[in-house]
Amino acid sequence: FVCKDDESTLLFAFSLRDGLKALTLSVGQSEISTLVGDWLQKIRDKSHDEDTYAQVIYNKLLLPLERTGILTGSRYKRLVIVGDGPVLDIPFAALCDSRGQRLVQTYSLSSSFSLAMLTWKVSAHSPSGSLMAIANPSGADLYNAQDQAKELLTRFRGAKGLFGLLATKPEVMRLIGNYRVIHFA
Repeated sequence: FVCKDDESTLLFAFSLRDGLKALTLSVGQSEISTLVGDWLQKIRDKSHDEDTYAQVIYNKLLLPLERTGILTGSRYKRLVIVGDGPVLDIPFAALCDSRGQRLVQTYSLSSSFSLAMLTWKVSAHSPSGSLMAIANPSGADLYNAQDQAKELLTRFRGAKGLFGLLATKPEVMRLIGNYRVIHFA
């Protein structure tokens, strides 16, 4: 995703099967920022209509790609999201697709902070830990995220979990370079 301006966002989808698809979405940076902010507030408030907001964002950002046929059926099992601007704030796994399913129920998801990040040189520092799982930094338990993260920790030697109000940004930033895999829930 590239937020071009306040009127449009570019979506590039690439796969070996379908090649490169480029779509211009009629939603811009300000609208995405507002929609995401409203949705995240609904999540924090544990609002019963949070899923409606999750589906509105899906409709704006991914439904056009679904309509091309790329996101239909079981064509793909994994999505890699590369965001820009306010798209970086979206917990894509929690979005609701056109069938009302959370994306995490259909796809394995991963993300990169930017395309430029993929070109960064590998650090000489080798992480000593296997996995760091961060869950519910706001203190709200989103769909049992903390329980799921704890279960994941049992599967990795040298894993660490940061949960709830202990998962502060300074603490995460202090530890993040010590782990090969970072899981946000």
